[in-house]
Amino acid sequence: MNKLVITGKKENGEAFRREIAKDIQALDLSERQLSSIDLSPLQNCPKLQWLFLSMNQLTSVDLSPLKNCHNLQHFFLNINQLTSVDLSPLKKCQQLQELVLFGNQLSSVDLSPLENCQQLQILFLSDNQLSTIDLSPLKNCQQLQKLYLHSNQLASVDLSPLENCQQLQEFYLDDSVTILWEQKNLKGRRLSEGLQSLEAKIQQAHQNYLAEKEQQLERQRSEKLRKILSKFQEISLERMGKMLDFTDSDELLDWLLEVPNEFGIQIKDEMIIFTKNLRNGSSEAEIAINNLLKKFEEFERKNRGKKN
Repeated sequence: MNKLVITGKKENGEAFRREIAKDIQALDLSERQLSSIDLSPLQNCPKLQWLFLSMNQLTSVDLSPLKNCHNLQHFFLNINQLTSVDLSPLKKCQQLQELVLFGNQLSSVDLSPLENCQQLQILFLSDNQLSTIDLSPLKNCQQLQKLYLHSNQLASVDLSPLENCQQLQEFYLDDSVTILWEQKNLKGRRLSEGLQSLEAKIQQAHQNYLAEKEQQLERQRSEKLRKILSKFQEISLERMGKMLDFTDSDELLDWLLEVPNEFGIQIKDEMIIFTKNLRNGSSEAEIAINNLLKKFEEFERKNRGKKN
């Protein structure tokens, strides 16, 4: 039997029924006033390339049958009433080129199933209620040409995953959204055409990220230094440098040489010796440790200023 039956229900309560062939390549169920739809017959339609469910009243839809539609290229689910959607079945649809979800009520959407969709060219997520979005799954979608994120509830979004999307021509995001670039390196190559208008914001976001990471590293170093001062009487320069995450132990040596003699730090044969007892937990030891930490933080700030 080469015929299958798609069933569902309309908004007015009427039953919906549509007979399709197993070898169907395009299925248009848009503007049918559907409030529910059973897509399970599509698991037997491996040749399906186009699927339209646009402009209905769908509040939910089970996409699991689509995992067998390996040739699906275009999927339209826009202008419905979806508050959530599980895209997991689409990870099997590696020929997917277009995914249209705008005009729903989505508060979140997990894009990780799209990691395998390296042919993806168009992704429309605008006009939803998205408060957060993780674009990292799109870093493998190097054919992406259009990405719409405007008219959502986004406060900020990290655009660094889009650095590899050099074919991106159209990118829409509300001006009120704070742009982040949470990646250590901002490669020297030009941004895609779709991101060029945001270049100044991206550069600033990248600088903010680097500054925050540096400050975070400084805080971590200060905490580690406190532990070192309170536990060791002597320690090798190399070991202390590794514990404080210095890539160059000379940097650590520069700081130690700046520390006044009153703090009782001596350097002998690549060993650092703390002549004062900072390990007894006394109030005097705590004061000495705090003063050393202040000196260390001053050095870190000065050193960061030189780098910038």
